[in-house]
Amino acid sequence: MGIYKTIKKVYASNAFFQVIVYICFLVSGALTSCVYLILRILPINKKKIVFCNMKGSRYGDNPMEISQALHRIRPDFEIVWLLNGNQNIEVPNYVKRAEHSYFNRAFELVTAKVWVDSNTKEFGVRKRKEQLYLQTWHGSYGIKKIGLDVDNSSGMIDKVLFPSNSRITDAMISNSKMTSEIYRRAFGFKNNMLEIGSPRNDVFFNENQNEIVNKVKEFFNIGNKKILLYAPTYRSTLSVDFFTIDLQGLEKVLEEVTKESWCILVRLHPQNISDAKNLKIGGNILNATEYTVMQDLLVASDCLITDYSSCMFDFITKPKPCFIYAPDLDEFENDRGNYWKINDLPFPVARNNKELFDNVREFDLDMYKENVVKLHEKVGLCETGKASELAVNYILDFIENGGKRK
Repeated sequence: MGIYKTIKKVYASNAFFQVIVYICFLVSGALTSCVYLILRILPINKKKIVFCNMKGSRYGDNPMEISQALHRIRPDFEIVWLLNGNQNIEVPNYVKRAEHSYFNRAFELVTAKVWVDSNTKEFGVRKRKEQLYLQTWHGSYGIKKIGLDVDNSSGMIDKVLFPSNSRITDAMISNSKMTSEIYRRAFGFKNNMLEIGSPRNDVFFNENQNEIVNKVKEFFNIGNKKILLYAPTYRSTLSVDFFTIDLQGLEKVLEEVTKESWCILVRLHPQNISDAKNLKIGGNILNATEYTVMQDLLVASDCLITDYSSCMFDFITKPKPCFIYAPDLDEFENDRGNYWKINDLPFPVARNNKELFDNVREFDLDMYKENVVKLHEKVGLCETGKASELAVNYILDFIENGGKRK
């Protein structure tokens, strides 16, 4: 058992330990609130917008798309990104980097007109009434339960953190009716829901997709090969069973079925980067975990294999073949809980390599596309291809209307 699961098990079974952690959490939040209240002596820069993605670990996802659209529309605005100092992250020249440390973060947030984030702020953060906080989150109508919906694991901290963050959030971005319902319930969110689509999925509607495909192929020196992307979701510990996927055998099956050459890109979740060393990489199997922009990989790929990652739902914004390889399905469902029964989705499901290979050989593209359309209708998909622009318009309306919220 990994150390994370050991700590989690001890925490779940020890009421005294839970109370101590909860008290520390509340005290820390109270101190943070004091810091933000004191810093209110500083003026707000009406043209300053602060972006953050995954606690400062990456320049990407929905905040990046909004950031880029904002610069195109209003290049006179100051765009600040909170980024961890230990990360080798490249950003455009017009972006001001700010260390994602406690006091730097507080200073940048207190003096900005708008915050855009893909994750929760720390407990105790205080927003001024003249400021706007736009929450994009980093998923959509995925399989995995999130927030307060997670079965048997919403402890005292979560029950305070999520509603607290929702109270200071002015608007959330959603790409479907189902996503909106999940956000309201899982985060206790009661404010404005912008059903405009996911900014990161605008790329699937863009006319320059060939440029993205060429960029990815040049980066990995793939040539004219077809691309399969293997992108499993985050796990607190990656078990030995997880690495049983036979990528070499999969490559042979793909070539057998399509009569074309294939390259397999492997992209682990950012929090599992250190586990990439356990994968058998070489030949036409390449490690793409360090590639920054996930949506570029989805656009460039002809086929996707994942397990429970919401990237499968992004990938079928414009339907392309996707397969599920989930050898630990029973364990995962028992550990977290899902919004979907995995067999109710359009994707062929495999628990071992033989089933995966058979699914590839027997894949019916026409039936698959019909099932994808039915899924989109069921969730009430509202991808527009203009979500980034619409999000920027919402921000500008707030700023130009003197801080009045719609």
